[in-house]
Amino acid sequence: MKREPTVPRPRIRRAETEKKETARPFTGKGMGTGFSTVEAPWKAGLQAAKDALSKIEKVKPDLALGFVTSGYDLQAVAKGFSQGVGKDVPLVGAAVHGILFTEDTIIDRGVAIAAFKNDNLKFVTAVGRNLAQSLHKALEEAVIPVVDQLHTRRAEGFNYLTIFLLLDSYVNGDILVDDVAKILDQAEEGLKFFGGILDSSEISRETALVYNNEVIHGGVICIGIYSKTPLGMGYGHGLYPLVPKRATKVSGNIIYQFDGRPAFEVWKEYLMKKGVDEREISENLGHYLGKYQFGIPDPAVPKYPKVRLAMSVTREGGIRLAGDIPENSTVWLMEARKERMIETVGRAVFNAIEELEETPPFGAIVLEGFPRLLSLGKDFNDEIEAVQRKLGIPLIGFNTYGEILRPKPTQKWFHNSSLIISVLPE
Repeated sequence: MKREPTVPRPRIRRAETEKKETARPFTGKGMGTGFSTVEAPWKAGLQAAKDALSKIEKVKPDLALGFVTSGYDLQAVAKGFSQGVGKDVPLVGAAVHGILFTEDTIIDRGVAIAAFKNDNLKFVTAVGRNLAQSLHKALEEAVIPVVDQLHTRRAEGFNYLTIFLLLDSYVNGDILVDDVAKILDQAEEGLKFFGGILDSSEISRETALVYNNEVIHGGVICIGIYSKTPLGMGYGHGLYPLVPKRATKVSGNIIYQFDGRPAFEVWKEYLMKKGVDEREISENLGHYLGKYQFGIPDPAVPKYPKVRLAMSVTREGGIRLAGDIPENSTVWLMEARKERMIETVGRAVFNAIEELEETPPFGAIVLEGFPRLLSLGKDFNDEIEAVQRKLGIPLIGFNTYGEILRPKPTQKWFHNSSLIISVLPE
């Protein structure tokens, strides 16, 4: 059986994502970060972990969260991480595509880790396996052991729970969000959650998860963050809506026709009218699919359409998106514009800090949709620097292919090109 032509996976050119380092030292109250670009994986993990530990005065962390870029042996890096922070410290993380960043560096090849130690937080972790066989079962394995501690933790004064999820293989994001919400609501309605899908492939080959010293392919890690005061959540995408199209022929997540015409032809024709050469589109399809994405109106949040990236183009000229599309729905062609996307950073940071209810922040976890890197190229560094500058606290961040979020009980969604900032309270 012939395979459909897929959109080529974007590769990062080092010239577009040069490492940025500053001499400014950070000593985080409760969170320390470290990174390394050493080629030897075990040494890189050890070096980064020791750097992170030094910033929390070498006390034993409650959790270590580590990431590696493509090209590193995750198992070897994890051993270095573990030795650096302490072999009995819970270690979770992943191998990712794209960029890693902390409060003072941006790297396209290397490793980064965050060590957490704060008496006002409790971390609980669990893992689910075999996503390809059953998404629901894998989520239950990961989430239920975490929420089962709700009553115990609340008796200790940790009244708030936020769920952080990492999946290394691609799944239908809309189904994922609904499933997570249903599982959580069985324990308590409205619990917050956020997370990211780390690969565009349904069977992960280049990304993987690490749970303590075990490398897992096709799984999900759940980190429960129990806190005495609420975490802050900031988010957005900033993509600009250009023109609406009616999806007149749809099957699941494939749009076959816009306004009765082949969807890919309509999309390409619009770009050509904007002055983009047809040959340029063909030769750099991944870039243009990142720059011109699709917005699906969300009745729950009318002014914040769900962003969908095209995953592949079918032989019939259809466009396969990362999420289901209702037939005859209005789909907006969206454009990634640097200025608007960086403006979104400022709003996201402000909203996240405001949700802390005047509790000072001590650290942050940041998810950046990979299509933002794809569309901005070398200007993506400007967006990351805006995150670093506006937060001004220790942070660890990475690229994702899909972002999930429920910041409020009445709002939940899945995006492909968004920014999520989760701020931890002291």
